[in-house]
Amino acid sequence: MLEQDHRILRVDRDADQESIRKSYIKLSRRYHPEHFPEKFRRIKCAYERLSLDPSTLADITRELARAESTDQITSLIIKQAGTEATEKKKKEELLMDPMTLEPVLNVRTVRQKISGLLQDIEKKGIKYKTAEETGRNEGAG
Repeated sequence: MLEQDHRILRVDRDADQESIRKSYIKLSRRYHPEHFPEKFRRIKCAYERLSLDPSTLADITRELARAESTDQITSLIIKQAGTEATEKKKKEELLMDPMTLEPVLNVRTVRQKISGLLQDIEKKGIKYKTAEETGRNEGAG
């Protein structure tokens, strides 16, 4: 599988991460996803596999060597992709506004959104207490 990835990205087996990245960028420009969706998908998958942390890559290679069927190989690939996607999603969620799931740009944006929500609540006639009314302040922790 990894030999095929090296062929897809047109790099030597002993290519370093920088060479792999440069080749990926060059090929992704040449085979843009709008014009060559399948070719680009293969290039992207090969790049993602070759860009893995060396220890993760070694684990996958060992598991692939032990796999007895294509079903086991497929499930291993899906499992690894799911793990990486979950980690990426967790990082992205930390930067998302929980109310709208839009990226949080800065504190001012968050305060504006909260202020807007509070105004909506007041318009609907729902009563709430502010931090000052409840005896808490921003410096308390």
